[in-house]
Amino acid sequence: MTPFRFLCLCVISIALAAQTPRAQAASVTTHPRLWLTQNDLPRLRGWAVPSNSVYAALQNVATSLKSKMDDGSLYTGDPGCNWCYVQFPVEGAMEIFAFMSLIESDAGARADYANRAHTLLMYVMNQAVLGPTAADSHYRYTGFSTNMRSLFYGEAFPLTADWIYSTLSASDKQTIRAVFLRWQAENLIATTSGLDHPEPVWTYNDPVLLNDPDRFRTSANNFFNTHMNQLGLMALAFDPADDPGDANVNGDQVRDYLPDAIGAWLYLHHHMMETLSAGGVPPEGMAYGPTGNGRAGEFLLALYTAGEMDTSKWGPQVSFTTPFWNSLVPAYSHSVSPAPTVLEAWKGPAYLVADHGDTYDIYLKAVMTLFGTRGLHAYYTNDASTLNAIRWIMLNLEAGGAAKLATRAGDLNYLRDCILYFLLFDPNAPAPTDPRPGLPLDYYAVGSGHLLARTSWNANAAWFNFKLSWNSIDHQHNAGNGFEFYRHGEWLTKSWPGYGYYSGGSDYKNTLALQNSPPNSMIAPWGINYTVGSQYAYSPAGDPNWLTHSSTSAYTYALGDATNLYNNTQANSTDIVEATRSIFWLKPDQIAVYDRAASQTAGRFKRFWLMMPITPTISGLRATTTTPGGQKLVVDTLLPVNAALSADGSIPNGAGYNETANYEPMTSRLKVEAPGSPTTTRFMHVLQGLDANVPPLAVAQTQSTSGTAFDGAIIGDTVVLFPTNVGHVPTGTPFNGINFAGTSYAVPTTVKKHFITGLTPNGIYNFSFQNIAGNLQVTVSAGTQYQADGGGVLSYPAPTPDWRSFLPFIVR
Repeated sequence: MTPFRFLCLCVISIALAAQTPRAQAASVTTHPRLWLTQNDLPRLRGWAVPSNSVYAALQNVATSLKSKMDDGSLYTGDPGCNWCYVQFPVEGAMEIFAFMSLIESDAGARADYANRAHTLLMYVMNQAVLGPTAADSHYRYTGFSTNMRSLFYGEAFPLTADWIYSTLSASDKQTIRAVFLRWQAENLIATTSGLDHPEPVWTYNDPVLLNDPDRFRTSANNFFNTHMNQLGLMALAFDPADDPGDANVNGDQVRDYLPDAIGAWLYLHHHMMETLSAGGVPPEGMAYGPTGNGRAGEFLLALYTAGEMDTSKWGPQVSFTTPFWNSLVPAYSHSVSPAPTVLEAWKGPAYLVADHGDTYDIYLKAVMTLFGTRGLHAYYTNDASTLNAIRWIMLNLEAGGAAKLATRAGDLNYLRDCILYFLLFDPNAPAPTDPRPGLPLDYYAVGSGHLLARTSWNANAAWFNFKLSWNSIDHQHNAGNGFEFYRHGEWLTKSWPGYGYYSGGSDYKNTLALQNSPPNSMIAPWGINYTVGSQYAYSPAGDPNWLTHSSTSAYTYALGDATNLYNNTQANSTDIVEATRSIFWLKPDQIAVYDRAASQTAGRFKRFWLMMPITPTISGLRATTTTPGGQKLVVDTLLPVNAALSADGSIPNGAGYNETANYEPMTSRLKVEAPGSPTTTRFMHVLQGLDANVPPLAVAQTQSTSGTAFDGAIIGDTVVLFPTNVGHVPTGTPFNGINFAGTSYAVPTTVKKHFITGLTPNGIYNFSFQNIAGNLQVTVSAGTQYQADGGGVLSYPAPTPDWRSFLPFIVR
């Protein structure tokens, strides 16, 4: 939808302010206690002044919604449905009014807003209390509390109840309690995305909750976290005196669901975040990931302000300072482009994201719930460094940057965010400072398998990312061993993003497409995946194996095994025996990619796909494309020597519509196919990013002449060698380098820099050189002279000591 923009730009000074840490005391018994308490109200009322442009934006939102309430359009425009489009949901307005009833400086205005919030809350409750129906209307649809409506607005009901609790009569509370109890019971066993609730139910802090791997992974899903948030917020909103019941019966009290939300749901989520989501890059991608984790953030913030963030009482999951939450700033800083791009004038500059899941847009957006809740906790606990970083991110990295802060803070499409913007940005604080220059230039998120590297934190930096993630829940794409490359303000190549099974296929992800044996069912997405040779969505044969990586100021390197992702045991489609990729970014402008692909059966295609901004010009084994900004991407195919290159302009529209994300710059694909569809093949490519009038470096292939087999790419005065044979390495098996028996190879005498990959991490080797017939004969053997880095890359000459060579970075 087109956002409703109505605010003039105002100047504001934003950032840190002195704040006394709030003591973590016993449970808070007064209201409000969700996201803020009575102690915060004098300060917030002091912020509610016209000179504060964020408050002015929020006030304009409230005024607009008041007008819609008064003229009746708020009611007529919202039939209380789950699936239909509602521009201004009643509960969104209700939440805004309830918040304004707390922070307005004028007592009369506060009373008016409280009355409005009360009216709207009971308008919904008095219909919902009549019970669920199959009809999608009147806030009674059976999925109203567990589906799309709750995903975007579910927090509004418990927040409003808490924020205007003093206005509720005994009868009101009885009605609200009846509705909350039904909604909680529905969330407790919700199956909106399949497995999005813990089992067994009413089990707390017990490892048995982790036994089902699919259910465990689904705890990263947006719906799982929404259910958790609603269970917890509803429980926290009610006072014990208004919530009678039998202490020996589960589920007859609203507050029964608090230990469940913490001990089952948050327990599962915490374990997931510290393992398969470790490092902060969300497995579901940069669109759905912030939503899901943002809902978890809402719950954690409420636990803190309600006095329930006590690890001795509940366990380690009730913490906002775990490694996962502490990794958000570096993870998102590394996941956005070095420079913003103006996609549309009204949006202003927008930072592009390195994405890997379902999405409708290619830029950073809608992350306020995630960062706002974490930032408020930092504010309350006097964590100045985190607060500064989050304020800077939310001021600068979302579309429009600092110039459009007030516009974002008054966006009627994101009402929750309007509240969080006001709470996060102290109008009296100094401007926040950019936290990114203090971060390393390379980042590895071990949970979701993402390696992100750049040449600097300047806007003109080159940026590279490589991804190899597990793939078994909703919204994940089949992007294992895919990579992206950005320089001088533009993508030269990247995954082709979108929403759906076709855009999610490996043939749109800068990775291999490998034809498998036909699945035993052609149901979606199996049939779609099989047809194009994609990795399998939801049900691959297992997880991939991230074998090794390393990074220095000269290069970033990774080796990954995606074999499991191409097979599907459930579908009896298991013909792929190897899909491994070595990739070497020779900073700043060249990338060498080496793929090993093998199937049990001959006659099955094996293809290398690369996305391009425009249709490439193909000459022999070279493809050249140009970006809108005039840069060039030159791609040389070195293996197979008889490869078939072609350009493909197909868009991902197999579902009957174009699934491509908005503003996507990739419009064409380079397909490189191994002729004859052999059982085993090797692909080797060199990519060069170039300014418009700069010629590419000379590129050639080399290979070992004796010893352990290697294939190499000569790029100008540099050679990069990759082991010809790695084989499928079972997931969980450590990779300590190939079985290396020494190797020899020949290169022109103009080659001065040598990189040999796949060796033993930190192993020690010798180089020897001999001029033979005008070429340089090089022999590498085990020895005492040169040490490989932590990822098994051996360099000659020996690199200047660089602390980054001690990678891998593993953020846990």
